[in-house]
Amino acid sequence: MVLVIGTLNLVVLARALGPVGRGQYFVFVSLLLVLTTLADLGVSQSAVVFGGRHELRIGQIHGVLVRYAALFAAVVFVGGMSVILAAGDVLLPNIPRAWSFGALLAVPLAVYASYWSAMMVGLRQVAGVTVVQLAMAALALAGNLAFVAPTGSAANAVLVYVAVLALQVVAMFWLQRRVTEQGASERQEELPGLGREMILFGLRGYPNSLGMLLWSRSAAFVLNAFHGPGAVGVYSIAQAVAERILLPIQSLQDLLYKRMIQLPPAEATQMMNRYLRIGVALMLPIVATVMLVSPKLVALLFSEAFEPAVTPLRLLLAGSWVMTIPVLLSTFLLGHLGRPGLLSILSWVSGAGNVLLLFVFVPGGAATGAALAAVVAQIVGTSVALLLYTRMARTDLFSALVLRRGDLALVREQVRELFSARPVR
Repeated sequence: MVLVIGTLNLVVLARALGPVGRGQYFVFVSLLLVLTTLADLGVSQSAVVFGGRHELRIGQIHGVLVRYAALFAAVVFVGGMSVILAAGDVLLPNIPRAWSFGALLAVPLAVYASYWSAMMVGLRQVAGVTVVQLAMAALALAGNLAFVAPTGSAANAVLVYVAVLALQVVAMFWLQRRVTEQGASERQEELPGLGREMILFGLRGYPNSLGMLLWSRSAAFVLNAFHGPGAVGVYSIAQAVAERILLPIQSLQDLLYKRMIQLPPAEATQMMNRYLRIGVALMLPIVATVMLVSPKLVALLFSEAFEPAVTPLRLLLAGSWVMTIPVLLSTFLLGHLGRPGLLSILSWVSGAGNVLLLFVFVPGGAATGAALAAVVAQIVGTSVALLLYTRMARTDLFSALVLRRGDLALVREQVRELFSARPVR
């Protein structure tokens, strides 16, 4: 349902704003994501891992996350304000400066939302995260239909986005209080120095977040610099559709984190291989089908103005299938092995490679060049990740990638677990 409503939002914004307005809006969202990632400092990864530890009080973890969200957002606000005042027009051409200031003001909200979602995944409260996402997607759709569709105003789209984010934080605070009250009866003790432990663990994985950011959002800024917001708008549609294709794999990832933290090595490798086999097999027919119908799909959903997005979309869909592997492998490297540093190296290989390739392919290829750069970087990064995994887990590519009988039974089990009610520790 979240996927359906999110896609409707994408359609409404694309048709109302057109390529240029959609591109401006996408640059704003990308800027906020960059600022949020800078302020995260890897604590969202700590929230997943520490949220899965039964001996810790939920209230204490949440308190640490609130303090860090406020502190790190304040630091990014000061630094970001200085950069925007000094070179905002050069770094973000064709984007109103007021939008940059708005993104800075929204950083604390976005950081807290990221921390909260990660903590809830660690607590295995996936259903709660899904409910919040569904409600906020519905509110965003209502706001876009009321204020953006009739006006075609990209500024209104930005205001709706920030307003929904603020409401999301309020809902998260309310839900967290209920979760804390349910867990309080178990009399868990507070851990001295929890904040320090979480930040130290998070900093080990922080470069991974930055690396992921390089290959996921750098295209928007490079395209805007070379070809303007219209090219960004075209590419953003292709990227948004390709990212939605990965939602089933991200659901598997959320469920797998908890298991990877607790399983012994042999069982963890066996479970990881099984998830990889299922993920790769599950994504192949989905990606192939969307590739086949992409010309009609783009014209029907987003209008003929976005037809140049078809070729970039096909390239990025291939990249989404490739990304199935590292998305799932991250749970093994982070949750089981506790190696955020290695995960960071892999992310930087892909991210830095993507940025270099963008400056090669984008000047002459626009959105198609940006998509080609992303796919090449994804293939290289995934190949390196697979090689390291097979050596560290003492397994082989056949065991990790070729579907076996009985694998589909795991899918049914995990679907039931995803939607079943789970008591909090």
